[in-house]
Amino acid sequence: MIYKWKYNFYSILQVSVGALNLLLLYKVFGTSEESQVFLLGSSVLLSMQLIGLSCNEQFIYKYIDLRSNNKHVSEVFYSSYVYVSLIIGVIFYLLILIFNESVYYIFISGLNNHTYNLFQKYFNILSISIIFIIPINIIQAYLNANYKIGFAYLAQSVPNIFIFFGLTSFLLLEKNVIYLAKLFLIGNIIVFFWLFFIKNKTHKIILNDHILETIKSSIKVRTAHNIHNFLSLVIVNNFVSGLPLLESSTFLYVKRISDTIFSVVYNPTHRLLVNLISAYKYDKELYKLKPVLIKNTVIMCIVFLIIGLAGIILVPGLNYIYPIDSFAIKWISINFICLMFVNLLMAVEIPYAIVSLTFNSSRIFFISNSIYIISLYLFMIYGNSIFEFYTLGVGLAVVQIINFILIRRFAILAYIK
Repeated sequence: MIYKWKYNFYSILQVSVGALNLLLLYKVFGTSEESQVFLLGSSVLLSMQLIGLSCNEQFIYKYIDLRSNNKHVSEVFYSSYVYVSLIIGVIFYLLILIFNESVYYIFISGLNNHTYNLFQKYFNILSISIIFIIPINIIQAYLNANYKIGFAYLAQSVPNIFIFFGLTSFLLLEKNVIYLAKLFLIGNIIVFFWLFFIKNKTHKIILNDHILETIKSSIKVRTAHNIHNFLSLVIVNNFVSGLPLLESSTFLYVKRISDTIFSVVYNPTHRLLVNLISAYKYDKELYKLKPVLIKNTVIMCIVFLIIGLAGIILVPGLNYIYPIDSFAIKWISINFICLMFVNLLMAVEIPYAIVSLTFNSSRIFFISNSIYIISLYLFMIYGNSIFEFYTLGVGLAVVQIINFILIRRFAILAYIK
């Protein structure tokens, strides 16, 4: 079974906090440089996470594999990996600290000097969170593998709850976006220590072949993924930071809303699919994959179609929260449609990618993601004269089609009978 509605309910509760934060951010800061800094900061932090989490990519698959043979070995493996990931988090943060100017140049080269300085102050605080996010990711993977998905969602909500209280206070007190970075950091620190002491059972560090093998395979697979995920964020952030403030902030809002919807609709299913596909591989029952993937495709198409239509109807209502003109409504609607189409393709594509990940196959990701990122880069350069303000949204939709076709085709030919 790949759908459990209680998990979607947990997901809705979690992302509802994020959605409320987005509405509050829009109410408090509108499309100002503060909202631009907040949204760009979140995007750059996500980019840093994609690299920082490189050693974690194959943890859940290895843990499930070990647990199938020896539960004690899997628990020691998990406990050791938490400590290792914490050390990696510290090292990665120090690298960000040392090369922060390069990070800013890569991602936000289009910002003006005043916004750039504000972003620098904001991200210098926000980036400390990476120390705790990396080991939190391992603990959450452990919870998901043991079907404690509700607990994982609850923990993931805490930093956003802190942000919510901060934004709520801005309705009455002084507005300062820097405080939000501090609150997000505090939330992640609390989550880490809470999960660490509750869920780290064995408190041992054993650096064996399982750890080293998983790190090696994780880096290999994540490097292939980051050709897509990391480099696309570099292109998107630089393109957006060079837009006029209204268009820049508005696109970032729409992107955040789109990501939130994706989290509600697909993420709970993803957590179950990882366990299910891993079990099929272990039990040598790959023939069961095809009906599962077809069912996922049909349901995701229906759900995203309904949400897309509802979103277009509701967009004009944003004017009641913060003044917005007819051009902005058209801008938001078209970009929303494009991003929802991207989300639909991802929701159908990722299960096929999970199949390849289960078999630790990274070749297809190097090929497909390289084609994806080159196509996106060329579209941003040559498509701008045709699509103008809508270049980014349309470009992301077009190149995602290419990625979907390649990932799906490879999984079918290699593993799905």
